[in-house]
Amino acid sequence: MPLYRKRIIFYSLFTLVLGVVSVCSLAYYQLRNFEEIKTFAIEKLEELTQREVKIGDAGMDIFRGLSVRLKDVSVKSRFAEEPELTARSVWVVVRLLPLLVNRLRSRKSLFRGHPSVWFGMQRGGSV
Repeated sequence: MPLYRKRIIFYSLFTLVLGVVSVCSLAYYQLRNFEEIKTFAIEKLEELTQREVKIGDAGMDIFRGLSVRLKDVSVKSRFAEEPELTARSVWVVVRLLPLLVNRLRSRKSLFRGHPSVWFGMQRGGSV
């Protein structure tokens, strides 16, 4: 194989590795402040569900894909005092590219620790 082909292959692989490292480091930079993520997640969940949301703790894992773990999650009911949804742990695998534009998109979600959901009936018969 001529020398110029080896250089092209080397520079192509180097550029690819550099691109992957850059995307991963930008994603990590977006996720490094968990209190911001926790506050943002609570605000968005409350806005979407129109219910009070509580999250105990947040953490990040990069070994099984970029993922966020939320602990002691509860979503309060609009009509009763007890929460409609409780989970000891919620694990969400995050997509990398939307993080670059400050969006959080999940690829997979997993609820652990005996998640429970409570449904209530309104007078009209709707849930």
